[in-house]
Amino acid sequence: MQTVGGFKRGDRETPIVSFYAATSGGASDEPYSEMSDITLIASPWFKSASGVRRLVYEVAGDAGVIAIHAGWVPRDLHECGK
Repeated sequence: MQTVGGFKRGDRETPIVSFYAATSGGASDEPYSEMSDITLIASPWFKSASGVRRLVYEVAGDAGVIAIHAGWVPRDLHECGK
């Protein structure tokens, strides 16, 4: 299974961020925590509006995308994994 943009588990961070920068005005790209190698990528970018449905990709170092979440997500991305 893949997203409308064509992304799936195992894909790397850079192509995802580049795709959303070109098509939807950007993506939030933040570390999950200081103790984790997971990065959370959310599109559209959180500064664009609150209360908007988003795609959130969890990207873990060499493994690439390990999870994809869709729909309403908390403004604080760190709440996604709790």
